Amino acid sequence: MILGKVGVAAGKFFPPHRGHLASIINAATQVEKLYVVVGDNPEFIHRKCQDAGLPDMPLQLRAKWLSQELQGFEHIKVVMLDETGIPDYPDGWPLWSERLLKLIPEHIDVMFGGEPEYEKYNKICLLYTSPSP
Repeated sequence: MILGKVGVAAGKFFPPHRGHLASIINAATQVEKLYVVVGDNPEFIHRKCQDAGLPDMPLQLRAKWLSQELQGFEHIKVVMLDETGIPDYPDGWPLWSERLLKLIPEHIDVMFGGEPEYEKYNKICLLYTSPSP
């Protein structure tokens, strides 16, 4: 079932894993073009890595991992969104949405997400949440 022409699957993908890939591929079957938006607040990511005793996983690295895994899917484009200075969800939703709309050069028909509560904050377009297993 096609939900629209252009879709967005956004997240920090920290770190990207097979569940993310399955959700992305599922979303890609429902739109003509899918933007995978890798978000990043460097301070948040650094703190989380430090707390877990892991090396930093910068935005560029996470986007590169996803790009490599999704190569061959011509209608999927991985892009990066700098979230520096955006308040935590849900307070930062308006500013995050504004940056997203500047990043994506075309009308967004559908957003894909894994968290049903995002729907009430989404003012950009329809939010389609992945069904729980």
